[in-house]
Amino acid sequence: MEIRGVHAKVGEFELGGIDLKVDEGKYFILLGPTGVGKTILLETLAGIHRVVRGQICIDSQDVTHLPPEERRISYVPQDYALFPNMNVRENIAFGLKMKKVTKSQIEDEVGKYANRLGIAHLLDRPPQQLSGGEKQRVALARALIIRPRLLLMDEPLAALDRATRRDFWVMLKEVQREFGVTFIHVTHDLEEAFILGERIGVFINGRIVQSGRKEEIYKRPRSLGVARFLGIKNIFRGIVQDMDLRKGVGRVTIKGEGLTFSFELKARLGAGDEVDFLIRPEEVMVIREGKPIKESLRGNIFEGEIQKIIERETHHTLLLTEVGQGVTFEVDIPNYVMRNLKLIENQRVKAALRRESLWIIPGKGG
Repeated sequence: MEIRGVHAKVGEFELGGIDLKVDEGKYFILLGPTGVGKTILLETLAGIHRVVRGQICIDSQDVTHLPPEERRISYVPQDYALFPNMNVRENIAFGLKMKKVTKSQIEDEVGKYANRLGIAHLLDRPPQQLSGGEKQRVALARALIIRPRLLLMDEPLAALDRATRRDFWVMLKEVQREFGVTFIHVTHDLEEAFILGERIGVFINGRIVQSGRKEEIYKRPRSLGVARFLGIKNIFRGIVQDMDLRKGVGRVTIKGEGLTFSFELKARLGAGDEVDFLIRPEEVMVIREGKPIKESLRGNIFEGEIQKIIERETHHTLLLTEVGQGVTFEVDIPNYVMRNLKLIENQRVKAALRRESLWIIPGKGG
């Protein structure tokens, strides 16, 4: 699927020049905060809203002005939109009935998809008697049974509890690979996006501001807006001190603080250039006393004091303030490492930033 310069307007909200390409058979995540237009984009792709300008192509076919029923797109809205006057069997079969498929074929296909999604025992129940997870499976079966070219899902797991969502992450990946349908899945959940998506598009204020492999999105945000949405707290304004183009290494000083770190060269910068730089909290390393220090860490060692320890599900977060300049870093440490290091609040430790993980954003925030 390819979107080229698509503009659409719904009430006062406007999608502004959307460009996006999703390869066939891939699981693509559209990630963004609530209220930025992600649902409107899905509904525009499905044909619910008119495109003012631009083009939508699927399998090289221009579907920009085709009615929804001619696009071979399935859409699973956030509330699943199951028909309350039909049982599960009838809900799943609805699309095939509209296509005038024979009764025996419908029966075979409904059985196949119901068995695959673990809902064969629910076929005679009305939607009102289903749990949230069961409704989600029924909606997915109804969407897949027509064998769409593209499946759109709008926050499909938002209403489920955390444990059930995790089970669905596994199921969705398996189903997508098995049926080979191109998925576009909207979410605001960072963990969900990283686990499910092969590629991710970050959507903010009616525009896709960054798109690429999930590793690039999480580790190399192109703007401060993306970095902040991803929850990165270690963002600092700095001044480039010097560059070694031969070695591909530079040094940057936190503006106004005098704390200098080396970084791998990712762009052409010169001494005196103002930049923003960031490092993810899991890339700040607390150094164990007496342990050999890697070469990539040696230029970025500082002494810090642990101001606060926050216990989380899988890790601990430290607020570590550098002794001398007072710069505070957020540091994430796995629980087992925390137990081994036996860290406590007000303790002084040595820490280092991975040079290859220090990410520079040139210019004014982008």
